[in-house]
Amino acid sequence: MRLRYYTVDAFTDRAFEGAQIAVVPDAQGLSDTQMQTIAREFNLSETVFVLPPNNAAHIKRLRMFTPFKEIPFGGHPTLAATHVLMTIGDISVDDPRVKSNDDAVEFVFEQPVGPVNVCVRGPQDHRFCEFGLHTEYSIDRYTLQDRELARIFSLNEADLGMDGFPFMVVVADQPYLIAPIRSFAAVRRAKFDYGAWAHSSAPATISHQALLFTNETEFETSGYHCRLVGPEIGVNEDLPIGSSIPAFVGYLCEVAGSRHMFTAERGAGKFRRSLLHVKAEKRGAKSVDVRVGGTAVMVCDGHLQI
Repeated sequence: MRLRYYTVDAFTDRAFEGAQIAVVPDAQGLSDTQMQTIAREFNLSETVFVLPPNNAAHIKRLRMFTPFKEIPFGGHPTLAATHVLMTIGDISVDDPRVKSNDDAVEFVFEQPVGPVNVCVRGPQDHRFCEFGLHTEYSIDRYTLQDRELARIFSLNEADLGMDGFPFMVVVADQPYLIAPIRSFAAVRRAKFDYGAWAHSSAPATISHQALLFTNETEFETSGYHCRLVGPEIGVNEDLPIGSSIPAFVGYLCEVAGSRHMFTAERGAGKFRRSLLHVKAEKRGAKSVDVRVGGTAVMVCDGHLQI
């Protein structure tokens, strides 16, 4: 079997920045094991496989894998798949499942987390893709003591916390410890200490990933600088944060009002920068509508021999 693939730099407008995502635009006939093996072979943060939809009203079905497991939702894979499929013509305005006007085209992807609505604006060489979903979330206000958290993140206790922003575990499609950090420098300096984590009560909690964030940012237009750390994330890695956004906006809706519009930045220095444009509105006691937007750049294409 010979399969076409593409790699895309997502949430950036320039090549060799953002997050590297692999896209297989026609994954029919691949087994779960083959998809996982291919994702491991690419060894990128995520690989997205495009399949025919189960619901005829939806444009495509997406399955997303890290090198280790399938995930229910991914912002970067959604953006990358949109960019590839529109560029190669697998999604066009002639399709009856695509709504179009002079300003935008809209369609729906199926993902394990549920239907994901996509809106694309702009010319082909600078498409802005915005996708939305409705998220139910739950919260756990119990977290470790500051001294334990500081050790786990290789920080000082004085680096932890921001006024009005507590530590909190939020579960959307996945659980995250949402961790406010006082400064940009501290977020960048943080390193996950596996030994400190293993000797704390953290392994017994539901969350094995922490989203560190601060309102001190690299770019004036950004609202938050964010970084994911955890026991399965290398100390020299700066993973894409797209999958954590539903939990993060659930957190913001709990502590800072019911509506939010901001840009989240990720990466700095030797790490590839990403910019995610986020809109969120609380719709119920523990539910929120989320929209995330950004641009992408196709970097390479080739064939897989299966």
